[in-house]
Amino acid sequence: MPAENKGGVLVSFLFHYFCFTVHLIGMIYHTQLGLEAHETYGGRFKFLTFINMVFQLLYYNMSTVTKFQHLIKKKAQLFEWICDIFFSSFAFPLGIIVCLLYWGLYAVDPHSCTTEEEARIIPRWLNHYMHTFPAVAVAAEILLFKHEYPIRRNGIKIILSFCFVYSAWVMWVAFASGIWVYPFMEKMPLWGILAFFGSAFVLAVLIYLLGEYTCYLRWREPVTEDKKET
Repeated sequence: MPAENKGGVLVSFLFHYFCFTVHLIGMIYHTQLGLEAHETYGGRFKFLTFINMVFQLLYYNMSTVTKFQHLIKKKAQLFEWICDIFFSSFAFPLGIIVCLLYWGLYAVDPHSCTTEEEARIIPRWLNHYMHTFPAVAVAAEILLFKHEYPIRRNGIKIILSFCFVYSAWVMWVAFASGIWVYPFMEKMPLWGILAFFGSAFVLAVLIYLLGEYTCYLRWREPVTEDKKET
């Protein structure tokens, strides 16, 4: 994160602290839900939504601490660098992906990602916290606060590595327990599931590039030759 004046740092601190608080409240409430799916193999960590919640909480926690250090005039270059990498390669792509995939599948079938019983248990506000708020927060952040994106090929490698590991985890859960993480996968042939994962990989890269391009348009930061490479 580039240097900011004191007023800008204060606004950034308050924004990140607000987002951290929302994620903390949402996470605490979520852990109190007694969903049967949370008790089966893999627990909550087999769901991309919950993993995204954890990542968003970690990011806004780090950002809040970093901005607080700025307010008390302490240098935090390492944390700034970590925050930029985490935002560009995890927080922004996952925040948008979770929103697009969930609401896209919901439009086709409201119970494609959650069963009818789970839908009755999950409050509407919590559902929007999990599947809408992260996208709104990261979209607002990329427009309000400047971030230094890594070399493009490195950023794409990070998000694709995560996608591969998560896809392998979903397949392992199905193999080890006979449970598909999401209800819609139970109705799909294996080739259909693999095609879905492949499409999600492409979507992840496109969203990463969208974040980088939006950051460039908003802040007019020159793109280096390294960043042009894919």
